[in-house]
Amino acid sequence: MNKLGLLLAAIMMSCMAQAAPERIISLTPHITELLYDVGAGKQLIAVDSASDYPPQVKSLPKVANYQSINVEKILALNPDLIVAWKPAQQRLLEPLKAFHIPIIYSDPTTLDSLGSELKKLGKQTGHPRQGELAANRYQQQLSALRASYQHRTAVQALYLMEGVPLTTVAADSWISQELKLCGADNIFKDAITPYPQISEEQVLQRNPKMIIVGSHSSKSLALWKQWPEIAAVKAGQLYRVDPDLLSRLTPRSLKGIEALCLDIQKARRHYQIH
Repeated sequence: MNKLGLLLAAIMMSCMAQAAPERIISLTPHITELLYDVGAGKQLIAVDSASDYPPQVKSLPKVANYQSINVEKILALNPDLIVAWKPAQQRLLEPLKAFHIPIIYSDPTTLDSLGSELKKLGKQTGHPRQGELAANRYQQQLSALRASYQHRTAVQALYLMEGVPLTTVAADSWISQELKLCGADNIFKDAITPYPQISEEQVLQRNPKMIIVGSHSSKSLALWKQWPEIAAVKAGQLYRVDPDLLSRLTPRSLKGIEALCLDIQKARRHYQIH
């Protein structure tokens, strides 16, 4: 092959390497949302069983759940990119390494790092401009929320996740960061594990001034009515929030954070603090 042929071959290989993936699989709900945010939604061919937003993803094939991945189904779909959550799924994806399918991990750990995550996913899926725009929009709205609430007096709060046993959040979790942004003092921020299991007695001992439950059920606050000794119960400061908005770190989380901040502000007004 002459020099011109070698040059053309090199250019073609470079273009192939840089080509945007056309068949993407997302393995968590927050990743699915982020891919739509950066303009890669039409490239999705499959998702995990919990992905339900935006609504059109409900019709896509399901290839994973929180605890497992269907390797055979993934291979049959012939993806050219898999996007996964590293803390929970890196080990589960080990069997796919032999098939040389590109895998990238989305693992934003702070509210502020989500902007960088949007830019990264935009570039890696062929939508760098839309990723930049989504990141800038998110960062501006996050900064505005933080400016509105960062100087407020903190309210001692307990956040509970849906289901049993009773589970709360520690300092480094996304939800604890959201509580802090809104001016709430997470009473279990000192817990050693990220999502500690607790008892009613521990809640009574720490005596929060408000209780927030991330739940889709209107009955989720009923348990606490039998504990009038807790300050939050005595004062009627019990709140329910949408867990999907707060536990999935995406730009849509801003709606959940805003609603959370408004609830915490109601508690401030009740206790006559600012």
